[in-house]
Amino acid sequence: MASQGEKFAELAERIERELKRMNDVAADAARLGPARARETAPSWFARVFSRVRRGKARPGAGDEEARRFDEVERRLESLEQYGAALAREAAQHAANAGEWERRAELAVLAGDDALARDALSRQREALQRASSLERQAATISAAMAEYTSALAAIKASSR
Repeated sequence: MASQGEKFAELAERIERELKRMNDVAADAARLGPARARETAPSWFARVFSRVRRGKARPGAGDEEARRFDEVERRLESLEQYGAALAREAAQHAANAGEWERRAELAVLAGDDALARDALSRQREALQRASSLERQAATISAAMAEYTSALAAIKASSR
């Protein structure tokens, strides 16, 4: 049976791999969406877990361990809020896509095909942004559920 420290180290490594993957996704989304898509809460996570791994070998670190668990939980909450913000932004882009479709229809009725094509192009871009942000939010949500339950199991086994 793995010790609590080994379980925590394994969780930290899994989270770091997932965060690297999310950072890569965010970089891809940044090309489509606003520059703030590059701002990622995961970089905070990486710093926290590197501190946790460095300090895990010290004996008698009960209070420090509890403090680290609290810090990880706060970072998980921040990441969850970031995921919720991405979902809201995706919904906003989806609504904008509907508006661009309406504008394209109006342009066609007015006989301005160039304007209609431009509006449809903008609709496509808005849908791509919405889709990308929805994927990121879903990834964060799934990771949050897994990490929260793993962290709870580790906390329970350390008591």
